[in-house]
Amino acid sequence: MTPPTRQLRDIPLGSVLRKTRPVGPQTRLVAALELLRVSPHRVVPVVENGRLVGTLTEREVVGPLLENPSLRDAPIGPLAAPVGPTVSANASAAEFLALCDAYHT
Repeated sequence: MTPPTRQLRDIPLGSVLRKTRPVGPQTRLVAALELLRVSPHRVVPVVENGRLVGTLTEREVVGPLLENPSLRDAPIGPLAAPVGPTVSANASAAEFLALCDAYHT
């Protein structure tokens, strides 16, 4: 007998997403850029008091640093992209996709 297969919509997101190290809004730009450079992830979550307050990519860091290298020690908080829809790690892919659909309409 073949074991039952789970459909993607039923799989908890936490079981397929890789963990990434968050940074705080006071993290220096140069430290965030180094984390992005060595991490397999392209996005770093910005967390304050246990809550996701934004996300950061190389795009948000490199541009300002190229324009003004003295920002290397500035906090990343003002550069973090706003947060879109979020769900718990126990949410299914179907729940997340429905939330994204609602967010973008």
